[in-house]
Amino acid sequence: MQISSDRVSRILGLVALVFIASTTYGQAEKAKIPRFEKGPCAIEVPENIAFECGDLFVKENRLKPKSREIRLPVIIVKSTSENPEPDPVLYTAGGPGASSLGRARGARHLSKITAKRDLIIFEQRGTTFAEPAMPCPEVVEASQKAAREDLRRDAATRLELKAVRECRKRLVKEGVDLAAFDSAASAEDLEDLRRVLGYEKWNLYGLSYSTRLMLNYIREHPENVRSVILDSVLPPEVNWDETANDGVVLALDRLFAACRESGSCEKEYPDLRSRFLRFVVAKQEAPLKVSAEVDGNTYTMTLTGNDIFEFAYELLEDSGALPEIPSKLNAVINGDNEPLVEFVRSRITRRGFVWGMRYSVWCREEMPFQSTLRIDMRNDRYGFLRKFRIQGSFPEICRIWNVPPGLKIENEPVSSDVPALIFGGEFDPDTPPKWGKQVAGRFPNGYFFEVKGVSHGVLFADQCAWESMVPAFLDDPSKKPDDSCLPKAPGIEFK
Repeated sequence: MQISSDRVSRILGLVALVFIASTTYGQAEKAKIPRFEKGPCAIEVPENIAFECGDLFVKENRLKPKSREIRLPVIIVKSTSENPEPDPVLYTAGGPGASSLGRARGARHLSKITAKRDLIIFEQRGTTFAEPAMPCPEVVEASQKAAREDLRRDAATRLELKAVRECRKRLVKEGVDLAAFDSAASAEDLEDLRRVLGYEKWNLYGLSYSTRLMLNYIREHPENVRSVILDSVLPPEVNWDETANDGVVLALDRLFAACRESGSCEKEYPDLRSRFLRFVVAKQEAPLKVSAEVDGNTYTMTLTGNDIFEFAYELLEDSGALPEIPSKLNAVINGDNEPLVEFVRSRITRRGFVWGMRYSVWCREEMPFQSTLRIDMRNDRYGFLRKFRIQGSFPEICRIWNVPPGLKIENEPVSSDVPALIFGGEFDPDTPPKWGKQVAGRFPNGYFFEVKGVSHGVLFADQCAWESMVPAFLDDPSKKPDDSCLPKAPGIEFK
């Protein structure tokens, strides 16, 4: 049977209309925000681990309907159970400004979680593998240049602030909306992820800064949280820069006390606290010259008492370094600069965080509720320091970064009946254990544990907490986990 040319034209036209309509519908579906698209992993995941990767697409600025979409990578480490529980664990890293995805490289150590549940690892907006990411290579180079050239504090600060201006200018030129990157937006990213992945409830796991992010999420979406694990807590109501030196001094004093209580440490390094503080004061007037080799070049830095204090602070952050702190401080006091060589080397090579993201979060949600005067007045209480700030130039940086402050609620405590398992490390200089206890006081179904002998990041350092208490809590968040395996004393074998 022959078909007329007119009929052929009508049929072809109809087919074309159907194709165009279906294509347009497909494009509209693809453009839906928020959405999750399966895809390749942003990083290499170890073999023999079942996983699924993809990207969450959301609006950059949630207050602007025409804001562009951004891409946030996700790795889902699949449960080894044939019938996994329906509520996964969601993890994202601290900082702010640290990448989260590297946690997947240690996926074999997550078996206590993945035995029954999927583990979702989420890359926060602005961080390393997100698009856009907000690195500031200008700031990294300025920091390294200041160390290589042994610039004094004022000159190094001027170089740093110049680099911050350059980074801000570049990011804005690239189209980044600096005011769209904060904990409030990241909390809504998490909620979008939960919805598009189809979970009714999930369990949250936050470390350091991301404990604040989890508290933010709980404040807005408590009905979607089965339980939360908070490790080394940063409460939103704490003005960190105003109390940062207090945390370091407290942790140092605890370590010195542990040394005194250990007969062998006190015998080997007598009166260490007093000798260390006198040494810091002396080096404010007569700094040390310490050299280190990097890539075949030798660099010499001038280290003041403030630098010696910072050296001790950085050792305190690492649980693995705690046993060696008395011996290293004692060596430096006695004129052996070898322990300081790696400190100098780290100044010449360090990169730090994704600084742009860190600046946006801190300058919206922390610095507006603090003041330079209060920061300096609080820090001046320690006579052995000379106007030392752990975060150096952040008040000045935030004036340059020039993002609007967050809402007042971002500086207010969070209360909830969500079951919470909260850990604080005895020697943590960044997030003192009292902060975890403070948050637990507002969670009637919360359990707080101060873990002896460890520092920041308890669950990376204490096998009992990670392998016994966390799984037990996830099995039944209504029941306080057995803590009998935790050390009851500092338990540090000083070297």
